[in-house]
Amino acid sequence: MTIRKRQLSAMLMAGSLAGFLGATTAHASLDQCGGVFIFAEAQCAFVPTEQCKTDCTTVAVENSCAAGIYPDCKGSCMASATAECESSCTTVCTTDCDPPSDAGVLPDAGALPDAAIQPDAATVLAQPPNCMGLCMSDCQQTCTDTCADSPNHGPCRSCCAHTCGDRCEEQCKDQPAPAPAPVVTTPAAQAAACSTTCTMACTGSCTAQANAQCQIDCQTPVYADCEQKQVQRCQTDCETTGGAIFCDGQFLNATDINSCAEQLSSEVSINVDVHLAVAAHVSGGGTVRTTTTSTSEHRGCAVAQVGSSGGDSTSGLFGLFSLGAIGFLRGRKSRITAATRNDAS
Repeated sequence: MTIRKRQLSAMLMAGSLAGFLGATTAHASLDQCGGVFIFAEAQCAFVPTEQCKTDCTTVAVENSCAAGIYPDCKGSCMASATAECESSCTTVCTTDCDPPSDAGVLPDAGALPDAAIQPDAATVLAQPPNCMGLCMSDCQQTCTDTCADSPNHGPCRSCCAHTCGDRCEEQCKDQPAPAPAPVVTTPAAQAAACSTTCTMACTGSCTAQANAQCQIDCQTPVYADCEQKQVQRCQTDCETTGGAIFCDGQFLNATDINSCAEQLSSEVSINVDVHLAVAAHVSGGGTVRTTTTSTSEHRGCAVAQVGSSGGDSTSGLFGLFSLGAIGFLRGRKSRITAATRNDAS
């Protein structure tokens, strides 16, 4: 075995963090599903009437309410990102995104094209950074801190997280998507990519942080009314259509269930089997309930955590907005930015 073959394993590990942060994608405002943000890791399922009405609780409509109220509050919540926040975030983001200076190694000649082998230059194997993932991982920790002592813990975090999603998407929507497989690049090129991506990601995160409390304050007076209406809408959908779609225990306020299922499939590769019961008029003035089925192959759909009524809304919120990198990123952030965050904490 050559030294270069042994070095390839180290090279893969060196690029793992960037790939990890680049693995999660989200799509903004799935309009057919009530305008919520849903990540590919979310676990979604069509829940039929028998279980559906039981699942229509106030806890289950937190995300749909946050998404529905958010646009009305946005016009009055237009604060800009602070320079202090952007500087702090960018420092941490580039540190985590950019591989260590000693991570560059020469790949095995049999593992990569000859053109990629540059004997005089170190190379790294990494996924390009994901702007949305970096932005959300930084922003959502602020939601945890902001809402930790809130008496309306779940609604507060749903509101804050939707603010993160909207502002991050505004900044990151034009950023190129990560490559589907690891690529070979030089440390200098990787650092340049991280610098550009982190600038965009941190602007989005810090803008969201600057407006989160404003959104929370704006939504709070009307949230209870929204909550009641959404629970009723959920129960009505369960009864009239034969079920509803839930993602991680959260009801999706779908304009049309089939259209929502199609958008989930096309935008985030989450497929659900929808079984709609349709009331049809027949001769004699009576009605008969017939069932139609829309079935698609599962490409990563997991049917779990549905029906979390009565529980803490944490799983619902961070299922739809989950990023495994949050803990890692926050770990470094707390060490690097302790001084600048003292007053806020």
